[in-house]
Amino acid sequence: MILVALVLAAAPPVPPVSGRMFPLGGRLELTPSLGISLGDAFFQKASVGGRAAWHLGDEWAIGVHAAKTLSRVAAPLAVCADSLECSAPEATRLSQAPGDLFALASAEVEWSPLYGKLSLLAEAIVHFDVHVSLGPAVAMYRIGDQLQLGAGGRATLGERVYLGPRTALNLELSELVYRAEIRGSPAWEPQAFFSLGMTWLFGGR
Repeated sequence: MILVALVLAAAPPVPPVSGRMFPLGGRLELTPSLGISLGDAFFQKASVGGRAAWHLGDEWAIGVHAAKTLSRVAAPLAVCADSLECSAPEATRLSQAPGDLFALASAEVEWSPLYGKLSLLAEAIVHFDVHVSLGPAVAMYRIGDQLQLGAGGRATLGERVYLGPRTALNLELSELVYRAEIRGSPAWEPQAFFSLGMTWLFGGR
């Protein structure tokens, strides 16, 4: 559905046939979520987090996001010795590898440029909106037996699928980039996540 929404967003604007049924302006949004990392070579991560946002209008919002992550060694990874014998790696042997994320937090500005409706087999109307957000972030990560902090930013593409006037499913693809010390040298470390959350809206009409 996100791909459909992106195609619609790129099309010339068309005046709506009817008004927005689920307004966001003046509402507080709370979204607990679960997520998984995508494409990390060393560590697979699961995250438990949440987001709080205040909607200034139907299109703009400001919010904060935080998540705790649990890391494990990525399944396809193998360690090969000089004898060319390979085995599954132990976490201790990857203590200097990047990507062992412990927690993250960010502040965000959100823009919701597209609100739409889809008819499912002429039986039900699904309301959705597409939102993008961007803001500064801080990440806590492990190097060896130490926890360190790295500053950076987080960008998110998401979609709310409304279940009712005050509830929605929230799907998000996000990219976290933070500054990390890898083997004594600073480097930018990217982390991609997919998350699924349940949104509750409070206040408003």
